[in-house]
Amino acid sequence: MNLQSLHSPEQRESRDALALLSRAEYVLFDFDGPICKLFARYPAARIARQLKRACRADGVSLPQELARSSDPHGILWRLAGELSADQSLARKAIGIAESTLATGELRAARSAKRTPGAVQLMHALHRQGRTLAIVSNNSSDAIDQYLRAHGLTSLFGEHVYGRLPEPEFMKPHPSCLLRAVGALEAWPGQCVMIGDSRADVQAAAAMKEAAGAPVGFIGYARNKRKARVLREAGARALAGSMAELLGVFEA
Repeated sequence: MNLQSLHSPEQRESRDALALLSRAEYVLFDFDGPICKLFARYPAARIARQLKRACRADGVSLPQELARSSDPHGILWRLAGELSADQSLARKAIGIAESTLATGELRAARSAKRTPGAVQLMHALHRQGRTLAIVSNNSSDAIDQYLRAHGLTSLFGEHVYGRLPEPEFMKPHPSCLLRAVGALEAWPGQCVMIGDSRADVQAAAAMKEAAGAPVGFIGYARNKRKARVLREAGARALAGSMAELLGVFEA
């Protein structure tokens, strides 16, 4: 037996993920990634192109950096800061971007692919009496549409906290976590978030200043690149799959 392999960083990260999940009373899921691959068949880059075309058609000129971006959420989030010098222009651009992105997300939700193991994990947590919520930068309408289509609405009830009209409150801002924790009447330390992005890690950590304690964080690292990004952002508990997290029920 290779004793070193028993204490590898990857195994420690996995054990830490299972430990966090086993203690959590409330489990907050990011949507795109941990629950489904939202843009599997309707790419985000296509929505970004539509967003930029809509801005040009309405006479809104985006800063060069945003004009080259293929990330529609990144464009929307950055608009609040990039155009802050001209608030009237900023509000117009944000309105166009939000409308285009929300429409694209609804279309993408119709063909989104389930994340392997996610449904089984959510049902298992629900059967154990854990309370589930979704905290996401995606449109609440798109999330609700996906949940209805896949028979998952009852797992979350009204606890879906999606993007607000103001992009400055998108993660890494902890707004959606604050809304979830407040509505659940929970203490952040009772919660764990499962996310797959740098912004998710940062939002969970920002709860310490915003609410007095951080939210526990489990990184869904489906490949080595994701694992590296999450580690660099500060995540210490990682799982390579949703099926791996089902190990908490076997322990």
